[in-house]
Amino acid sequence: MRATAQNLLAEHLNPRNQSLHVSQSGKFWKNIDLNLSGAVLFNWKASDCHIRNANFDYARLFDGANFNGTHFHGRASFVGTKFFGIAGFRGAKFFGDAEFETAELGAWAIFSDVDFGECASFTSAQFGNLADFRGSDFRGELCLSGAQINSGTTFLNARFHESVVADGIDANARPFILGSFARFDNFDKWKNEVPGWNIFEEIVITENGTKWGILFPSKSEVE
Repeated sequence: MRATAQNLLAEHLNPRNQSLHVSQSGKFWKNIDLNLSGAVLFNWKASDCHIRNANFDYARLFDGANFNGTHFHGRASFVGTKFFGIAGFRGAKFFGDAEFETAELGAWAIFSDVDFGECASFTSAQFGNLADFRGSDFRGELCLSGAQINSGTTFLNARFHESVVADGIDANARPFILGSFARFDNFDKWKNEVPGWNIFEEIVITENGTKWGILFPSKSEVE
């Protein structure tokens, strides 16, 4: 019964149903605010859905969660959410703030090719064996303060438009940043505002002036 309800909800949140010849009960629900705070969900599948405001605060998602390609048009809140299995957000778009404070993001957290339109906060979040942010676009501030991150985290080819706050990360997790090759719209601002991190190398792409940098912990942070 629970699985049927979840599948029906996901069907209504997928805009592909707008053009399908389906019954009224299967049509796309536009501009829906979804409040599943505290819910217990199993094998959540909501890829390519469109949601206005989403509240999954303190929800528990077992057997993995699939938000790949989902569009969050307003605020997306996953504060204190616990993911058991894969937390999949590949290709998702967050038009408002993305809040993952104190979330437990399972063994694998997949945020590759995600567009973060506003602030992305992972304050005090817990990442498992893998946290993949490859190719993601951070248009607002990225906050990693106090997050539990290990060497299985990568920001390869990510793009940072604003500052990154990374204070309070466990020193044992510092190597996660090593070798991450990222693009910066505001290179000098980022370099000056991130405590404990340096830019190892800077390369200017001549066609458009984009600056690239390889990131690593400053000497004072690894001693």
